[in-house]
Amino acid sequence: MSAYFSSYEDLAVHRIMLSDTERNAFYEAALQRAVAACKARGKAPVVLDVGAGTGLLSFLALEAGAAKVIAVEPSEIARSLEAAVAAAAVGDRLTVVHDTIENAIIAGTITPSCVDILVSEWMGFHLVHEGMLASVFAARVALKDDGFMIPEAAELAAQPVSCPDLWNRHVGFWHQESIHSLPLAPFRDAAIAQALAKPLIEALPGDAVVGGRAVIASLDLTSATEEDLVRLEATLPLPLAPGDPTVHAIALSFTVSFQSIVLDTRPSDKPTHWKQSILLLPSPLSIISPDNDSVILTDISLVQLPAADEGGVEAGRGYQISLEYRPAYADEVTGMLAGCSCGRADKEEGDEGDVNMDGEKAAACAQCMILDILRAQ
Repeated sequence: MSAYFSSYEDLAVHRIMLSDTERNAFYEAALQRAVAACKARGKAPVVLDVGAGTGLLSFLALEAGAAKVIAVEPSEIARSLEAAVAAAAVGDRLTVVHDTIENAIIAGTITPSCVDILVSEWMGFHLVHEGMLASVFAARVALKDDGFMIPEAAELAAQPVSCPDLWNRHVGFWHQESIHSLPLAPFRDAAIAQALAKPLIEALPGDAVVGGRAVIASLDLTSATEEDLVRLEATLPLPLAPGDPTVHAIALSFTVSFQSIVLDTRPSDKPTHWKQSILLLPSPLSIISPDNDSVILTDISLVQLPAADEGGVEAGRGYQISLEYRPAYADEVTGMLAGCSCGRADKEEGDEGDVNMDGEKAAACAQCMILDILRAQ
């Protein structure tokens, strides 16, 4: 068993997840809806829980009325889950498979088109950190054509935040001249570089947000591929709130959804154990704008780490995050729209723009997606 899977045997981690009421409520509501939809079709729904851990989602599926649940868990915690199944006397409806989903498929334990609902809690910090999503994609072979996937969509987004205490603790501290008689200048550059190298995982209050939210990546989990996970990147304008706020960091958060049921981890929503991933700026940024139209133009990328990275993270399990930014104004950003490829930039605000042959609104190009963000402020 690899160190990656062994890390999921830490019951302190599971305590945190089991205590996350927002997480649990999302999966409970989604499973209830999916099971009810299956029953409305006259089915006795079979549920596949990938990376089951302690098995909470499997038990929620049973509570929702699933006829059968298959819980796949590669770590040794599967043995405790088997004991929990026996203690609850649900062994006739809940089967534990102590293996990876990939191995279970190869062995024929999990067969094609054998389940009505595929559920997994695969999300890590900044959505993709734990790198479990590829295994969920592999499990889709087991899902019937008319089956349900929970969650079925995901978004990773960014927004500017003001967090002076956090910034001072990790960066501002090193700008002091000395501590007693010890000069700090010889340590400053290296210490700040370390502070900026990785995101901080912190829960920010809603009033820390000082600007608009923009989507870095949007994934249709029913059809996305492993190639879609190699590099997530976007150039985003983040409009600032009126009043020339000071920006100390860019906060990454995510949403996942099943139909209209949404789990949202942004600061303005109820806190979850994922918190937010905070990318501190080297120095606080304030843009003086009499017209209240200031923007931070950002280039954000998340790139999968190679198999032999220094941290020992397995291939695709971790991500290197890069952030470049500069201050701008709204008219400068909208000037980027000249010559857009979809034709929407030439339409008046509120105009639906071009439609495709099916009568649907044409997909916006990247430049017009920027315009939509600015218009939404």
